[in-house]
Amino acid sequence: MPPSSPADPRPSGPEPTRTPAAHGDAWRVHLPVLGDELLDLPRGVFVDLARRGGVQAWLTDDPDEADLVLFTQASMLPWQRRPILEHPTRLRHRDRSIVYDPGDRPWCAMPGIYTSMPSRAFRSPFQEAWGYADIEESRFVPLRTADRDLLFSFVGSLTHRCREPLLRLRHPRGVVDRTDGFVYWDPDSPAFVARRERFDDLLGRASLVLCPRGHGTASFRLFEVMAAGRVPVIISDDWVPPIGPDWSTFTLRIAEGDLERLPALLEATEDRAVDMGRLAASTYDRWFANAVSFTRLAEAGIRIVQRSPLERFPRHGIRDSHRLRLAAAAALGGARARLARRGAA
Repeated sequence: MPPSSPADPRPSGPEPTRTPAAHGDAWRVHLPVLGDELLDLPRGVFVDLARRGGVQAWLTDDPDEADLVLFTQASMLPWQRRPILEHPTRLRHRDRSIVYDPGDRPWCAMPGIYTSMPSRAFRSPFQEAWGYADIEESRFVPLRTADRDLLFSFVGSLTHRCREPLLRLRHPRGVVDRTDGFVYWDPDSPAFVARRERFDDLLGRASLVLCPRGHGTASFRLFEVMAAGRVPVIISDDWVPPIGPDWSTFTLRIAEGDLERLPALLEATEDRAVDMGRLAASTYDRWFANAVSFTRLAEAGIRIVQRSPLERFPRHGIRDSHRLRLAAAAALGGARARLARRGAA
């Protein structure tokens, strides 16, 4: 039987402490511009997060004086990699250049902060795990005072096989809503406003909220649930928790192959759920809230820069052998199908 709490691939030890930067008591962080209007959209989000956190003075337009060069331009998809990898600032300052990648299926082409780097491919010298920038707190923080009348809730679609038993789950004090075809960030999705309101309502009413992985090992849902002061139930064997919080004190984590135990586990936790929810909210405020997000991300980036000479990072990135095998199998299957069609012609 799989373990209830999948192994954590990160080095163990005490909560990291802040090391003085090269410029007194403040870091110097450079956010490069790629010159593409679409790719550069996330950069403005991070500038705003620095302002909201009162650390806008950390930002510098001069990469030569920076302690950290942070490329924020979304995920490292193939068409996005080249402008970053070949950027003059990155080529000149390899020793301090990293990427923030919130993509669901990351490819470690650069050292960086990754939200969904699977544990099998996680390399702590060059990577840090983290959450998502700019959570929509106006939706979730007010839910902390909402009345709970449900044991649990889950709203989602079948984006990973571990969700199949969750979508079939039935409990007298649980609600499961299946939302195929809905994209949470796309206002053009069917019934966008109504479905978001339904999601928020069920989140606020539940003592515990199921947070299974989807396309990626992490999800926005986990951090939204924390912001709302509810207990996240993490179902993602390959997810790597960010350093800092004591995740075991305010979350439940259950293996993807052990879900027959889930209803009993939820019921056994209900008496502690209010206290765990408060701790989830305070942990969110300390580590992931918009007011501290830029500071925490910068600290994670500085840890990468200080931990290992980034010039030693493999020139062509760190390859995920599992994904390479899947790609090779898919390519072989496609070739065989083409040959079969030609033979039948």
